[in-house]
Amino acid sequence: MIEMEKGADLLQALVDSELQPSRGQARKTVASNAVTINGEKQADPEYVFSDSDRLFGRYTLLRRGKKNYCLVCWK
Repeated sequence: MIEMEKGADLLQALVDSELQPSRGQARKTVASNAVTINGEKQADPEYVFSDSDRLFGRYTLLRRGKKNYCLVCWK
């Protein structure tokens, strides 16, 4: 679980959550369609989280591949 500020982008969330070691690797993973946000595939490396991505107004579930999950808590 990580805590992030509003306006964060997907690549930074992947690196901060340690789902990816670098922004470059995160960009490749997103482009290969291996990342989901709340169960929906995301293929845009420049994606910025919006209010609609927050479950219960505070949480977002990130997944890389099939078994790697991270819960993002928004400040």
